[in-house]
Amino acid sequence: MSRRMLAPVAVVGVLAAALGLPAEAAPPPITKTYTVTLLPFPNASWGSACQEKSSIPSDHHEEFAAPAPGTLKVVMSDFQGDFDGAIVDPKGKYLAASDNAAATPNTSPGIKETITYKVKKAQPLVIRVCNFLASPSAKVTYTFTFAK
Repeated sequence: MSRRMLAPVAVVGVLAAALGLPAEAAPPPITKTYTVTLLPFPNASWGSACQEKSSIPSDHHEEFAAPAPGTLKVVMSDFQGDFDGAIVDPKGKYLAASDNAAATPNTSPGIKETITYKVKKAQPLVIRVCNFLASPSAKVTYTFTFAK
């Protein structure tokens, strides 16, 4: 690049920094909402339906490829009773979990289960939603927010 071209580019960079403009804005969050319908599968010895590593009749697996570092938040709502959730790696290793066992049996329709996981790098993840002892359906919303 010639010196004539370099000077205007440098000036723009200095002005952007002085004005506090971000060098590059983070991409918008990735959000998805879906409904699961699962029969309850209580097993008091587990404490949570999602603690069982093998697939059980009352769980749903949603694959998510985290594209970069950031935060993955999963919210389960619109159910009565006890839904549980977990974020695991593709081999089933637990990374984060939600276990609202204290609410069982909860008949409040406003209850929510939330999982928050800080993603350190781009990686494949699996969101597990499990019906421990609840009404058969729940709404699941996940949001991935890119790190700044």
